[in-house]
Amino acid sequence: MAYSFQTFTVGQVLTAAQMNQVEVNIRDHIHGQNGVSAMGLSAAQVKATSVHQYTGSAFIIWDGTDYDNGTFFNTASNTRVTITNSNRYLINAYSKLTITSGSPVLNVQVLKNRTSIIGNLTITNSSYETCRIMGGFSALLSAADYIELLIDNTGGAFSVDVAADYSPKLSIVGF
Repeated sequence: MAYSFQTFTVGQVLTAAQMNQVEVNIRDHIHGQNGVSAMGLSAAQVKATSVHQYTGSAFIIWDGTDYDNGTFFNTASNTRVTITNSNRYLINAYSKLTITSGSPVLNVQVLKNRTSIIGNLTITNSSYETCRIMGGFSALLSAADYIELLIDNTGGAFSVDVAADYSPKLSIVGF
């Protein structure tokens, strides 16, 4: 449903249709759906829905979005989220990784412009185990900066699990 401005008067009895429209407006306004900006915030969440096998260091490949009200994601640059407005951003990353060979040390980094580390997490894992990573970081970013999730891998190979609730995600919200 599209956004529909609602007004009410004191003592007015609300109909079910009016209450539903208010809920739709709240949902759409918060998530930036149907052309309504997300409370004046810029936000995006990219996801990986295809299994990729990685050996050595690799940037996670994103192939879709859950939402993107600021045109942050472009499939032509499918490892990155590009900032469109200078702002402070909250950056969250999540993934489930499965070790497929060796006993690697995984150094997970959120990078700005492939050079600056915004966030870092190191995981030491034994062979053929599954690990979940999650991190939240805040950074001041300028228009045209971009964010990528790098898995720096030594000693083995891993795959990114995309089943059910484990689809890797990278989300940003400007505030």
